[in-house]
Amino acid sequence: MCVCCTKESKVINNFFMSFLSLIRRVGTRPVRSSIGRAVGREVWVSSPGRCFSVGGGGDGDVGSYGACWSCGAPLTGMFFCGSCEKVQDATEGTSPYEVFGLAKTFSVDLKDAERRYWGLQKQLHPDKFALTEEVEQEYAGRQSTLVNECYETLKHPVLRGKFLLEEHGVEPLGESVGTGDVPMELLMLVMEIREEIEHLSPGDKAAASRILEKANGMMDSCGEEFASAMEGGETPDLDAASSSLVRLQYLRKIVDEVHAKSEEILM
Repeated sequence: MCVCCTKESKVINNFFMSFLSLIRRVGTRPVRSSIGRAVGREVWVSSPGRCFSVGGGGDGDVGSYGACWSCGAPLTGMFFCGSCEKVQDATEGTSPYEVFGLAKTFSVDLKDAERRYWGLQKQLHPDKFALTEEVEQEYAGRQSTLVNECYETLKHPVLRGKFLLEEHGVEPLGESVGTGDVPMELLMLVMEIREEIEHLSPGDKAAASRILEKANGMMDSCGEEFASAMEGGETPDLDAASSSLVRLQYLRKIVDEVHAKSEEILM
């Protein structure tokens, strides 16, 4: 092959690789908004084909996430470098509320959290980085895993409660809960629901639905008690919140059992 052909081949190859890189980056370019600058955060603005995430510190906190592993620029967000757009490594122990850009409260809009979850996964799924260098593929996988773990915490009321208590230095609950920690009134009500489940007739969808409604109502009430203890006063009532979380954890297991048995009737 002549020298001219070799040079031409290299030019075409470089153009092709640049074109692939451009395609991979469509939909992941951060757009700075005036709102984002006002609160000192990086904002991934929602637009057709794009998703958003929120992260960052307060004013004057540029670079609070360290420096980009690729270009060395200060990072103002946890997912991508604003300069070279490379995926960054995940930070262990990051708050799920920070990852999802949500207020740190017990009450969470689960539909909004789900929308944000899919938006983040659309940006960070490892398959999008199959043609990038190995280190970026690894970081994308870690970030995707972090988003999954944070989403599981936000979805589960007991895990949310544990996280919020842990933020205040309260030791989170163990996996098992003794009946001595649960009020007798709650235990009696749970026994009543279990008995109703056992006596359900096959195909009795109306009765199964009523039981599910009762069980979910109990769960909601317990969650409201926890939220009130954590957020209802000037300072959190950690003792009351801990007591509520014990009941919530115990009740969640019962509710899961009710759902499982009721679904057999409802199917």
